[in-house]
Amino acid sequence: MTAMLRFFELSKDASPYQNADILPLPPSRRTWTVKIFVFFWLSTAINIAEWSGASTSLAIGLTVGQSIAVNAISTIIITLALVISGQGGGKWHIPFAVLNRTGWGM
Repeated sequence: MTAMLRFFELSKDASPYQNADILPLPPSRRTWTVKIFVFFWLSTAINIAEWSGASTSLAIGLTVGQSIAVNAISTIIITLALVISGQGGGKWHIPFAVLNRTGWGM
């Protein structure tokens, strides 16, 4: 029974405003390098959805040049949105859930 009660105990550092899950990562746990970021973005950009979008634009009657332009412009727009939304995590190592709360308060 004592072990069960210990399971439900709050830590001495508990606070309604911070816990280990929402605090920024310490430098010792920041292991992503520029190379990892580049490969991550490439893996999200080169996928079957990109190929499907390009083939669909050809199927609806766009030329090859127009299809490439539409695909490139849409990828740039999406990339800008993703970079802006990931700025806090990439720069300050703050989880997205915490950044999401900033607009609504604690």
